[in-house]
Amino acid sequence: MTASEPDLQDPYTAPHFATSALITIDVQRDFLSEAPYGVPGTTEILPALRRVVSAFRAAGRPVVHVVRLYEDGGGNADLVRRRLLESGVRIAASGRPCRRLARCAVP
Repeated sequence: MTASEPDLQDPYTAPHFATSALITIDVQRDFLSEAPYGVPGTTEILPALRRVVSAFRAAGRPVVHVVRLYEDGGGNADLVRRRLLESGVRIAASGRPCRRLARCAVP
């Protein structure tokens, strides 16, 4: 191993799959590539995400989905979306069906 090569056996950085959990963040319908204000590339990763979620569930490992919900007017929005939400656009808003998880993430 050289200084530029990672040590895959490093106990500090090696994955511990038997005690790991999967966390997904913002895998919501409003953020899919084809949504009006979606994030490019999100829809394209869904098949791989579906496989990973299925593998964690099959192994009995926890799967945690972090879901973003914006207040009307964007008062709780991250800065990159605040102006859009202040303009009246409603994405990831309570009561909207598109705030829900993408189909690949739910059983």
